[in-house]
Order: sequence, then structure tokens, then C-alpha cells
Amino acid sequence: MLAWIRLYVVGVIVLVLQLFRRRKTNVKGRGRNDTTYIVSGTTSGIGKALCERLRKNSKVIELCVPGHGGVTADLRDLYALPALAERIRKEINATPSEQRQRVVLVHGAGVLHATPRDIYAVNLQAPAILSVLLADSVHRVVFLGSAAHIASSSQKPSFLAHPLYPKEAYPTSKRLLHPLAAVLSRYFQMRTTVIHPGVVNTALYTGEPIFMRFVLLLFGWTPQQSALRLCGLLPYDDAPTATYCDTTDMSQVNINLLTNSAECDLIWDELYQLVSVIKRKKQ
Repeated sequence: MLAWIRLYVVGVIVLVLQLFRRRKTNVKGRGRNDTTYIVSGTTSGIGKALCERLRKNSKVIELCVPGHGGVTADLRDLYALPALAERIRKEINATPSEQRQRVVLVHGAGVLHATPRDIYAVNLQAPAILSVLLADSVHRVVFLGSAAHIASSSQKPSFLAHPLYPKEAYPTSKRLLHPLAAVLSRYFQMRTTVIHPGVVNTALYTGEPIFMRFVLLLFGWTPQQSALRLCGLLPYDDAPTATYCDTTDMSQVNINLLTNSAECDLIWDELYQLVSVIKRKKQ
């Protein structure tokens, strides 16, 4: 119950801040014509809206559930990720060279109302593993974070062992994206970015109480509004520094300022273990 209360309180506070801190942006909402974007979670919500904007000027490889086009991806099945990575690599190689001078992997998929195991798999573990498997093919990895990470009460959160309750698993999975981005930058020399997309009225909140959905309908951003601001924060440079970005005030900070070495070391050890197991399973 406490986890639910924390999550709702944080959500309301962030929504209020979003209303008052919101900074106008002149972003045109398009990708670059020399960049290929790989976007997960394109069935609906922010991922779908982001693809619609990026597709105006860029090649987009969509990762979505069966029946919605694009590359079929079930991120709950971690052992299927090596095969998914190979399919994505083939799509990249089939793209004209002038359209893939930069390849950006955007992890837009996310779940809230699911089992703690599936929440951890979709929100945290699958993005981490897929990023490592595609490290030789992408120039930058972007994670969609959440202000809900503040609601995580875990003293020493684990990358492998998920919390017992969904309302604790969700904020913890989002919290660990910060040290994960730092680890990928530090140990894999990957350029990483975590972006807070704002409080957005999407299907993610379908199972929430009626009053919460009503508040989101009135004051939350639409997926299209969030996608517009996301386009303004998608990095195009080759700077190796891991960054955290916030769509409400369009700010950017070094993500190493938001993490601690103990969490990063734990993430590195557990990520290495999990990737090793999955690679052995593939063989």
C-alpha cells in the first residue's frame, strides 16, 4: 500500500511541476535524414507518436507486438533477444548507407500493470541486454525514464532480482536506468541518454483508478506533445558522456551526477552475468 501511495504522490507532484516548469520549445519534431532510429514500444503511446515524427525525415525500424507491422518483439522473453538483435542488424544493413551514418536505439517500451517479473524484463533487463547485443551497430542508446524513480524505496536495488510488488517494481526499474546508462558508457564505451518524457496520458495508465485517469486526461501531455519535445532532446552529437534530460524544462545534466559507484558496480556485475547466461543459451 505504501508503494502505491508514494507512486501517486510523486505522480501528482511531477504533474504540477510539469504545468509550471514547462518551457516552450521551437523544436520542429523531425529526425535527421542521415540517421536510422530503432524504436521499441511503437504499438501505441509515446513510441508510436515518436515514430510518426521521426519517419518524416528519417529511416525508422519499429519494434512492436505481432500484428502491428515492423519487427516483432516480445521483450518479456529475454532468451529471444539474440535472435531479435540479429533481425534488427539485418534491417540496419539493408538501409541505404546515407541513411545510417548514425544509428540511434530508443527504448520506448514500458509496462506498469503487469507482474513484477514482466515489468523488470520490459522496462530494464531487455533494454540493457539488447543494447549490449547491438553495441557494435548503434551509435547511441536512449532510454525513456520516469520521474517515478523517485518513489523507489529499495535501499540496494538489484538488476536481477525484482521487487515483489508491481508498484515497487516499476519505479525501481526506472531508477536503475540511470546507473545502467552510466555503466554502458563506462564499460562498453556506448553513448547513452536517459530522457524523462513527462507525465503523458497513454495506455500505460489504463488500469489506474478513474480519478487518476481523469487528472491525466485534463493535465497530462498527449503522446504527440511528449514526442515533439523528445525530438528536441534526442542527441545527434558523438559526445561519449552519459546524459539525463528532462522534457519539462528541456534541461540536460551529466548522468554520473545522479548515480553512485556502488549501484553502478552492482549493475555491471549482474548485467555481465545475465548477458553471459543468455549468450550461452543461444549457443
